[in-house]
Amino acid sequence: MRQAHGPLPTAERLRKRGDYLRLRASGARLRSGPIRVQFTPNGTKTTRLGITVPKFEGLAPLRNRIKRILRESWRTVRADFPPGLDIVLIVDAAEPCTELAAVVALLERAAQKLNSKRP
Repeated sequence: MRQAHGPLPTAERLRKRGDYLRLRASGARLRSGPIRVQFTPNGTKTTRLGITVPKFEGLAPLRNRIKRILRESWRTVRADFPPGLDIVLIVDAAEPCTELAAVVALLERAAQKLNSKRP
């Protein structure tokens, strides 16, 4: 099945700075290669996603490409993640995150780790 392109729906995105700060302060963390995953329950059945690519990872075109690849990878694997979470993906190394297949594999591994952590 072909996934939709374009922006994620507003209800499925973390948009406010306070949401990112809440996750940083009290969210659980796990790592899948160069991607850190911070997550916390949000009290709804919708999983919301935020993406962070720090400036030291490269110039804006590279960071934007990484974000596009992460969003497309998310569309592929979001069903593997448990519902009702706020999730922030933080990239620690840009080079491994420029290939779609590699990022999909990293997110699948993160989903497996997350599912094994939850009761």
